[in-house]
Amino acid sequence: MKNNKKIWLRIAQMCCICILALMFITACAAKDKKSEKNEKPSQGENVGEQVVQDEPEVLETMPEGLEELHFIDFGIENGEYAKGTYKGEYGGSTLDNTVVSGKVTFTPKGDTHILIGGKAAMGGFGISALVPNKSDEWVLRLYDTNVDKKGWKFDPIYFYSDVAGIPLVGKEIDLKVSIQYVDNDGDGTKNDVKVGMWFNDKLYENKYIYLKDYANLGYSMGTWMTIVVFQDAKLFIN
Repeated sequence: MKNNKKIWLRIAQMCCICILALMFITACAAKDKKSEKNEKPSQGENVGEQVVQDEPEVLETMPEGLEELHFIDFGIENGEYAKGTYKGEYGGSTLDNTVVSGKVTFTPKGDTHILIGGKAAMGGFGISALVPNKSDEWVLRLYDTNVDKKGWKFDPIYFYSDVAGIPLVGKEIDLKVSIQYVDNDGDGTKNDVKVGMWFNDKLYENKYIYLKDYANLGYSMGTWMTIVVFQDAKLFIN
């Protein structure tokens, strides 16, 4: 009889332990569920049938306070430009804090060039339409117009239609080139040129281009513009 009481007491103790353990597990599960409900899903996480996307990139906008210049401000009138060289000078003292603006069409029939910021004709940096080697795609290129025994001041930079989201060659584009002199290399002198290439009011790749020590070269930066058209190409300025 005494042994039976011990057995029943042992069984009761075990039941109590099981009940307490079950209550603890249930409470923890409820807490985790509440926390999961209130927690914001991480970026890119699947939530049921909905996918929470990454935060959109903040798009650059045209800097405030820039003086807008058009081709006519350089003596380059609107119209069609065939094979030849056309040049003109802006009447102001500098292209710092300006944006050169115009609607242009680069035709896919040979080289066409817009040279901006020379201290004389044919100087500054150039924007041209071409087909790079081993490619059949027309692109635009930003390049240095001058080369000396040390080589180009900066490597050519290429702009592709699929990245810009619009055809850059063969169709009219709203081209804006923002120009600011800054101290990007931290040498204490604002002689680096911050260039923004804007196509239809969108900054290419949402990034500016910095041309190191480019504002005080012998051929750059001045206030000249030159249009150069080769072969059967044409450049339309509207």
